[in-house]
Amino acid sequence: MPRLEPCLVLLVSFALTCRVLAQLSTNPCIPASNSTSSPCVELAESSTSSQKDCSQARCAVRFSAPCPRHSDLIEGLVPQGECCPLPSRCACRPQATCPPALCPSGSKALRVSMATGEPGNCCDAYECRTAPLEPGGEPAGCFARGKLRGEGARWRADRCTVCRCVSGRAHCTVPACAQRCDRPARLPGECCPRCRGE
Repeated sequence: MPRLEPCLVLLVSFALTCRVLAQLSTNPCIPASNSTSSPCVELAESSTSSQKDCSQARCAVRFSAPCPRHSDLIEGLVPQGECCPLPSRCACRPQATCPPALCPSGSKALRVSMATGEPGNCCDAYECRTAPLEPGGEPAGCFARGKLRGEGARWRADRCTVCRCVSGRAHCTVPACAQRCDRPARLPGECCPRCRGE
């Protein structure tokens, strides 16, 4: 009767492969009576040969060009089952790394293009513009939310905030809510809360 040998004993030199085989089968290995090698060794050899042999692989040498401003180089990784790495690429840094738009006194930053998230266009682009002046030297309007508003113009900054352009500056107000109560309830479309059950 053939002698039973567990895989872990027979496959000491195939430690990595043998662990995989041990998970697949808990049965001990039985050497073939007319063979010099164990079926476990044959299984181990066939499983290691299924891994790609990259010793003869010729990978293209790629030199990474410097990434544009506000982006970083992401090194290409070797996908599982492949020999050569994917090309490196540039990727935008998180939006928080974009510098604030700074303009000299008397001018405002006006966004001229939005970021696309592509390297080279990671951040919004701004231009500093001065408000046009009336013949007497007073500002002809004010910049608000990226638009030039005429002197005296009114607009809503949000549902409850009304703004007006006065002497080249936006002056905004929120309505004062007269009612005070213990259990206020805010209703959709209304700025001031209403009192519940009072």
